[in-house]
Amino acid sequence: NFNSFISHFAESEVNFKMAITTTDGTTNYNGKMVGDANKLTYSALLANKNEFISNFKNYVNVGIKGSGREQGLKTAKSFMERYASSFLRQDAFLTIVIVSDEEDQSERPVDEYSSFFKGLKSKPGMVKVYSIVTQYLTPTMREQSIGKRYNWVADITNGVKADIYGNFAKTLNNMGTTISNLVDSFALSAKPIDGSIKVFVNGVENKNGWTFDSTSKAIKFKSTSIPINGAKIEITYQTLE
Repeated sequence: NFNSFISHFAESEVNFKMAITTTDGTTNYNGKMVGDANKLTYSALLANKNEFISNFKNYVNVGIKGSGREQGLKTAKSFMERYASSFLRQDAFLTIVIVSDEEDQSERPVDEYSSFFKGLKSKPGMVKVYSIVTQYLTPTMREQSIGKRYNWVADITNGVKADIYGNFAKTLNNMGTTISNLVDSFALSAKPIDGSIKVFVNGVENKNGWTFDSTSKAIKFKSTSIPINGAKIEITYQTLE
């Protein structure tokens, strides 16, 4: 499924950075980067597309010999604690993709992890968590469990949920498109009530020059109504959250 995902990025023109870690929360592996993130950047892609794709495929194939106690939320947090100062960019959106066939077994309450992730950016809406996990069980699935904690964080960040046992290539492709669209959009920090959104540019309401993308939870201006550089954008809306 990751082949189509990385191919999408290889064809995009988004200045991205990627990095990979595992769900192994033991001391030797907790939050440590797999491979070299400097080889998973837009610059690396432009320099050598085939090498970029090859590096991604090698890094993402982390194997199955790590700890059986999967702690994806813990290791994602630990990764940011280790590398945020060099990896994160102030004006960039952050998408955390978690792939697991078991429930998260991290030690801390789930809301602590979601608050930490959202606190990594100046606006909570700039952080999205994608939960690609076991979504339902069948009688033959004896060693799997539903990733309820991962799904909760995905919901609270207005991210996306998908089934690890399904063809989640479409989800990954949509994620790539969503990230591309976010570059020139304005992400909301919560799900708005239908019809409650109002957009103001330099204090004047813009009623028809924008659309709301329910997948990315973001306002996107139409090509004929994009505000000039330096314009003050204000977005108000009501939410049930």
